[in-house]
This record gives sequence, structure tokens and C-alpha cells, in this order.
Amino acid sequence: MATHATAKCPPELLYLWQDFAGLCSKRHSDGMGGVSPIGYAEMRDYCQARKLPWYAVWEVDALDRLDGVWRSVRNDAVKRREEAAKNV
Repeated sequence: MATHATAKCPPELLYLWQDFAGLCSKRHSDGMGGVSPIGYAEMRDYCQARKLPWYAVWEVDALDRLDGVWRSVRNDAVKRREEAAKNV
């Protein structure tokens, strides 16, 4: 089984991964040191700004799942850094 360090994006889905990266770069703060989820309005605006067709339902679901995993990993990393700073 591939790990996150060795996993490859299938070429057929590379466009979706690139869109996710683009959406992440425009992500908003939640005002409490965290980040807000990527909403449907952000997806719509991203597609309109790039003159892309709107996503199919499965693509929106995939972006939502990617976003959930990304935020979870990020939050875990922040917690680890905060704990490490307390122990210094």
C-alpha cells in the first residue's frame, strides 16, 4: 500500500489535484488560527475565474474529501508544533 509520501496522483485526476491546490491557495482563515473549509461558492468562483465548466457531483465530493483530509493533517501538525513549543 502506498503511503502519503510515495502515493502518486493518477494522470486522469491530475486536473482535480491542481484545482485543489489552486483552491487551497485562496483559502480563508477561520479567525481562530485555523482555516475554513473550501465552500461551494469558492469552487464556483474558481471555475468562473478560470472559465472552467462546473464540477460533476463526484468531483465536488472528491474536493470535499481532499479538503477534509488536508485540514485534518494541518490541524494535527499545528497541535504537534504547539505541544513541542510548550516542552521547550
